[in-house]
Order: sequence, then C-alpha cells, then structure tokens
Amino acid sequence: MLFWLFLILTVIGFITYMIYDSDASVLALITGAVGMVISIAILSANYLGLEGTIAKYKEHYNTIMFEVENKLYDDDVTTVSRRELVKEIQEWNCDLAKRKAIQHDFWIGIYIPDIYDDFEFIPLDGLLKEGEAT
Repeated sequence: MLFWLFLILTVIGFITYMIYDSDASVLALITGAVGMVISIAILSANYLGLEGTIAKYKEHYNTIMFEVENKLYDDDVTTVSRRELVKEIQEWNCDLAKRKAIQHDFWIGIYIPDIYDDFEFIPLDGLLKEGEAT
C-alpha cells in the first residue's frame, strides 16, 4: 500500500503541477518522487537476489534438520550442544514467523518477496531433556 501511495502522490503532484504550477504541487511531486525512488531501491534489493535468498534459507533449514534428525546433540563428544541447537531453532522459528507476517502486511507487503510460506517451522519437541531449560 505504501508503494501505491507514493505512486498516487507522484501522479497527483505531477497533474497539479501541470495545471496550477503551485508550491504545494511541487512539494507533492518531490515527496512522491523521492518515495518512489526509495521504493524502487528497496524492491530491487529484495527481489534481485531472490534465488540466492531462497537457496540460503533452504540450506539453513536443511542444516538444522540434519542436526536434529541425526541427533548430533545427544552425546558429549559432538560439537553441537543441545542448548545451542535449541537457540538456533528458536532463532529460525522467530525469524520465519516475522518474515511470514511482514510479507502479508497490508502496508509494506509489496516490498517483501512472497517466498517465506514455502518454509516450515522446526518443532522443539524432544530436544530438551526432562527439567532442562533454554
């Protein structure tokens, strides 16, 4: 919605400038144009490297799932401690929840690629021993 407001403001500013040639129309035109330039920069930054972003998220998810499925956290010899794994899973789940919510946000959703619904949350069931806290 924010993108469309900048576009509408630019068009209104341009039309009123052509008709009235007033200071208010120049201000609307400049404000809308600056907003459009910033919007296009944000869209470019978020969409140009999209395949790389998808690959990064898939690899991160696969790495965490590999550690969980192969129980690399179970003994004292491994480098992955149970608490570290739980914290990494919590970070994954929180980041994913935030990005899923933002991509559907009414005001700024157009700026965020609609890719995060393809990823799943990682359950914490069974990772903590009885009485252990994060």
